[in-house]
Amino acid sequence: MPIVSLPYKPEHLAFCDKPVWVSATDGDTPTLQFPIRMLGIDAPELHYEGAVATTPGKFDAPFNTFLSDAGKDLDAGLKQHLAKKLLNNACTRHIAAGQASVSGSKTACTKGQERQPAHTPVHVRDGRGRSV
Repeated sequence: MPIVSLPYKPEHLAFCDKPVWVSATDGDTPTLQFPIRMLGIDAPELHYEGAVATTPGKFDAPFNTFLSDAGKDLDAGLKQHLAKKLLNNACTRHIAAGQASVSGSKTACTKGQERQPAHTPVHVRDGRGRSV
C-alpha cells in the first residue's frame, strides 16, 4: 500500500497568552480578552489554510477526488469510512459546523447574563460595607 501524505498543521496557542486590555469600569473591574482552550471539547474549526466562512469550499474539490486519486489504493473498509467524511462538500460542511459550534459556545458562555446585576449590591451597616 502506498504512503499517503495527510499534512496536519496544529494550531499553537502560547502557554499563558498575555491578555489584551479592552476597557475598565473602574480600578477593580478590568475587561480583558484572551484565548482559552476548553479541554475535552473537540469542535470544528472556523478557518483552515484560507477556508473561511466567505470561502468555505476551498478544499471541497480535492476532498471529493481524494479517494479516486491519491487514496485509490487504500483499504476498502477505510475508503468506505472516509467517503462519509470527505465527499459531499466536506470543507463547506466543516466550516458551517465550526460556525454553529461558536454560536453554541457563545450561547453557553453568556447564558443567564441578562439576569446578572450591573453592579454588586452592597449592604452598609455601621459605616462598613459588605457585599451581599
